[in-house]
Amino acid sequence: MTITAPERHGDPAAQVTKRPGIGIVIDPARVRWYRENKRALSRQDLSDRIRRLDLLDDGGRPLTLTKDAIAKIENPDPVRGRNPKPRSVRALCAGLDCSPEDLMPGGPPLGIDAAGRRRRGGHLRGLRDFAVANHIRYTKPSGGMSYNRPLRDAYALAVGGASNEDVAAAVAKARALFPADEIPAGDPASRQHRLAS
Repeated sequence: MTITAPERHGDPAAQVTKRPGIGIVIDPARVRWYRENKRALSRQDLSDRIRRLDLLDDGGRPLTLTKDAIAKIENPDPVRGRNPKPRSVRALCAGLDCSPEDLMPGGPPLGIDAAGRRRRGGHLRGLRDFAVANHIRYTKPSGGMSYNRPLRDAYALAVGGASNEDVAAAVAKARALFPADEIPAGDPASRQHRLAS
């Protein structure tokens, strides 16, 4: 059965019809909470982590989730969101290191424990130290943190045990796009950067 949406762009009254309910009902907010607070991962980081696990489904096909698929699963909108299939829930749970019950509505209480705070803080601290050591900007021109994608990719390769050549290429790309000389003078990183230079 094919379901179509009306082509009334810009009309707030336009109805978007969701395909019939399939998949497992999970709580989008819990998925996002586990990804951001428990594991300190971006959607791309989670996608990459799942891919590196080399999981296979029952048919022997690779189990992967793109960052866009993760975004749809995390979308709380009942029309635009998605109830993932069992294979996707399996991949999510492997990538987030949790059980399916953790992601379902009414699951165990959420709360970031001391170990979780240390893990998240340690990840971000490691990312900043890596940026400073490799002269890659990680701040916005207006101040504040902005962990750009090339920096995150290079750091993931470095901590993931990639070859020196791959890490060097990723660092060169990140440095070319986000040179560290634009770190604002008032930012704490500017002092670290001067000491590291």
